[in-house]
Amino acid sequence: MRVGIRKAAAHMMDGMMGMGWLWMALWGLAALAVLALAVFVGARFLGNLAAGRNGSEIDGAEQEVRRLYAAGQIDREVYLQRLDDLRHR
Repeated sequence: MRVGIRKAAAHMMDGMMGMGWLWMALWGLAALAVLALAVFVGARFLGNLAAGRNGSEIDGAEQEVRRLYAAGQIDREVYLQRLDDLRHR
């Protein structure tokens, strides 16, 4: 009886350990994805910080240019040039 229990326990451990490498690989990939996302977000934040701007400033300026264009105060060429200037400064 003891041999049968040991054999069953050994077989069960083989089954669980046989898939263990797959779970380790998946968790490793998930950790790498989280790390890559953190690096990407950090680089974007530091890039905007180094450029001395934030999203709300850009959005506010773009909204003002859109408002001027919609009101007919600037023509299309000036509108496009100002948007390009705002996005690439």
